[in-house]
Amino acid sequence: MNRFFGFLVLLLGIALVTNCTNDTETKRAELTVTPNSITFDPNVAANNIVTVSSNTEWSVSPSHTDLKLDKNRGKDNGSIAVLSIPAGKSYTFTVKTITSNVFTNEVNTTVTVTRPASGGSGDSGGGSESGGDSGESGEEPDTTDPNIGKVVYKESFGTKSISSKTYADTYSSWSTTGSGAESVEYTSSGATVRNDDYGSAGKVGTYAGASGGVYVRLPYANNWLIVNDITLPSGSVNYSLTIGGGQSADDLDIYLGDGTKWVALDYENATDYNKWALGEAKFTLSEPRKTLSIRIVAPKEYQHGANFDDITLKVIEEGGQIINIAEGHSPGETGDDTVDVTKMSWAELPMMDDDDLQYVAHFAADAVGKNIRNFSMGFDKSKKAALWVAYPIHTCYTNGNAGRTEEWGYDPKIQANQQVNLEKSYKEDQSTGADYNRGHQLASADRQASKQMNAQTYYYSNMTPQQSAFNSGIWGTLEDKVRSKQCSDTLYVVTGVHFDPKVKMPEAVDADGADAPVPTHYYKVLIRTKSGNTGKAISECSASELMAIGFWMEHPKTNKSLDKSYKEYAVSVEDIEELTGHTFFPTAPAKVKQSFDISEWKF
Repeated sequence: MNRFFGFLVLLLGIALVTNCTNDTETKRAELTVTPNSITFDPNVAANNIVTVSSNTEWSVSPSHTDLKLDKNRGKDNGSIAVLSIPAGKSYTFTVKTITSNVFTNEVNTTVTVTRPASGGSGDSGGGSESGGDSGESGEEPDTTDPNIGKVVYKESFGTKSISSKTYADTYSSWSTTGSGAESVEYTSSGATVRNDDYGSAGKVGTYAGASGGVYVRLPYANNWLIVNDITLPSGSVNYSLTIGGGQSADDLDIYLGDGTKWVALDYENATDYNKWALGEAKFTLSEPRKTLSIRIVAPKEYQHGANFDDITLKVIEEGGQIINIAEGHSPGETGDDTVDVTKMSWAELPMMDDDDLQYVAHFAADAVGKNIRNFSMGFDKSKKAALWVAYPIHTCYTNGNAGRTEEWGYDPKIQANQQVNLEKSYKEDQSTGADYNRGHQLASADRQASKQMNAQTYYYSNMTPQQSAFNSGIWGTLEDKVRSKQCSDTLYVVTGVHFDPKVKMPEAVDADGADAPVPTHYYKVLIRTKSGNTGKAISECSASELMAIGFWMEHPKTNKSLDKSYKEYAVSVEDIEELTGHTFFPTAPAKVKQSFDISEWKF
């Protein structure tokens, strides 16, 4: 994508203001349910479905326990299937919007479900005594699924001894079996594979048949694991999914889908957190499918993570919740972080027009559990480093006590073999006078609102080999000063590195002994409103309402800081654009980037 086209995409994107106080703007809940009454048809499931249209979450409450429905809650647009009701009965169920700090009003609708005592819609009684089209014998054709009892997929995560946690995207000792297991692949974000005393057969309770040993942990909110492309037996629609979990069903979300659309699955599990139990969900596919994927998500943050083990999918005689994947949500609509960052118009993003870079965005839970963008980067695989990391700074990121999680690990969105291994810090030839730290580009101290938010700053993709005295000296001072310039309107920052091919730096290697290119320069560029409280996006502001500044520093070849004050390295944003070839803050007026006034920033 050339620069001009990229600029047009950014200008045409929806302007987003990241002032966190605006995220709680109240809205009116809407709800439409059709039809309001149905006559239950035991032979045609499609006749027993009502459609829900809404803009928020909703709950479903039957008036009697004998009225069986496929779900007890949903979100936005969806459907509710009546599974069974005794003959000769008429019951109701109520669909009600769930109030929140955003949707404060409640809307509800009642649906009546009736099943005649005999005859009527769909019942077999009341017909002629002759066999009719069913044959002279009058016998019903055998429609029993020949696959009943077949285990389609089973995973116990292996028995490999793991000395420490391993990220699921680098794990290779899966124990996948079942008739549909051959085509299965795993993808994940933040999921770790563990082998310790806290597994399904460990010291926090167990269940019959628990494999023990290795299990999966989702440490933070919105971490996930996807089991992709389980091959299903032909014609089968009724299934049971069981999963061993160390938490209640409210603490672990399960979705069924095709990799593009996802439907939430209702299931029963433990009633107490950190106590293992075997949960089960019975479901019926709205139509036979060739493949099915399972997506397991941690909806919030936990003291000991969301843990699971022993997943089994098998064909059963009678299903349950109706799963219509065509009516599911895309990943972005389910609140996770699978968005195309190149289509975003966030104020901090540079122009993304370099085909040699991989563009990545990370999302994380804030202090109240809301999933918000954390940071983005342009990653250079040849340098095994991000050339820039872009992020907002606001109290909704910096306020909190997450501390330093020290959750060092590979970035789950970038292939591990394209990153440095920083399980241990860089190594260097001491005779050169170098002493390299694992230097953050987005500082740990800039992300304190939640542990997940902070843990993502420890991805190896956010690190570069940085002289320790420089890191703790002038660079650390600059980080602190930049953080102090946050405002209600949000401060937008890009931190980056530069590799001057004419300058030779002392070499560094990672924990595997592989080369880790050393930057020759570090920089930061900043932009915000002058008043700090306009309530406007950067793209909506005039040049007179904005201020921008940059800092460009040479990276010492030996372990020392720089002699001058950080203020002496202030330059215009345009100066750094010319040095790096990047275009920063493309939604801002060009005039703002052409000059700087350090006194205006009050550094």
